Amino acid sequence: MTVTANPPNSLSPGEHFDLARAVLSQLQDRFEPDERLTLINFFGIRSGEYSSWLDDLLSSDQAQLLQLADYLGVAAPERSEAPPRIQTAASIDTYSELVAAETAFREIVRSAIGDSWVDELAPEKVDTLREKRDAEDKRRDGVIVSQDLLDYTEAYQLESLILKHWDKTGPILKDKRRAEAYLNLMLDVRNTVAHASPVVPYERQLLAGIAGQVQNLISLYRSGSETADAYYASINYVRDSFGVEGRRGGIGNNDERKRLKIGQVIELEFSATDPHDREIEWAFSIYDKGRSKSSDLGTAIGTSGVFIWTVGEEEVGERIDVWASIANESPYQRNGAYDDRVCLGYSVSPPVPPRVN
Repeated sequence: MTVTANPPNSLSPGEHFDLARAVLSQLQDRFEPDERLTLINFFGIRSGEYSSWLDDLLSSDQAQLLQLADYLGVAAPERSEAPPRIQTAASIDTYSELVAAETAFREIVRSAIGDSWVDELAPEKVDTLREKRDAEDKRRDGVIVSQDLLDYTEAYQLESLILKHWDKTGPILKDKRRAEAYLNLMLDVRNTVAHASPVVPYERQLLAGIAGQVQNLISLYRSGSETADAYYASINYVRDSFGVEGRRGGIGNNDERKRLKIGQVIELEFSATDPHDREIEWAFSIYDKGRSKSSDLGTAIGTSGVFIWTVGEEEVGERIDVWASIANESPYQRNGAYDDRVCLGYSVSPPVPPRVN
């Protein structure tokens, strides 16, 4: 189940335009140009050098525009919740399901083979993976990319590793012929996507099914093992808008922290599994190390989704830890109050007063 926690209102393009125009009218009536610029920047809306005020508001994140509208007393359009829809082939995002399938197979390599997978590759192949990682690091400004070389392996390399070490991966995947079929289909679809060829509906549905079943097989394997993972929920990842993943050990005082501004919207993409398919509750909280102060951000229900955090003035500080914790519906948790948790670190800048000429 995928959920979105604390979502901003979902506006249609027309509603977004009408709201932006109403907000602009209030800005023009009540503020001088310099004050308008300070105000929209304060709410996280950036102004382009050659764009108009309306363009800036239209290009803003809807959550930021809605917050500014609320401050100005502009009523946002009422959005009725749409009834749930059956997921059709056309609604399946091929790339997302491809990433989900490859991520699941990589998790099998990590769990079953461990770090020794890299020993299977020739030195020049390992150098190629390092080059891909370094190129990704340079290309994606503002994003901290994964340093794990396994994340840069090709699908055919995953296939080779999984089949070669079937004595270790077989207890998870169970059926070798089925695993080979899944891996071959994943390779075929990846090649199709790489060559910009159309992916037909049944391929989308098969890919979504593969990703889901492999994730279930991993969860079943954990439930049958005599470790803590057999009894308690585990976080797969919590990843922020910059591509940074949360750490179980917390953030040290000397570790790098992304600098945020008040009003900035951060999306925390999360995923977890429970070995007995129980409902998972997420709790997001903040610990300000400078003031030794804790506060709650919100909760979410589900195995995966996106939590929306809009940075507030009360969260200003140089050592702000955001913790994501999970607990299943059992009365027993791995660590007393929670089953698993990870931490992301930030620095939140104080507001800058407008310059007086």
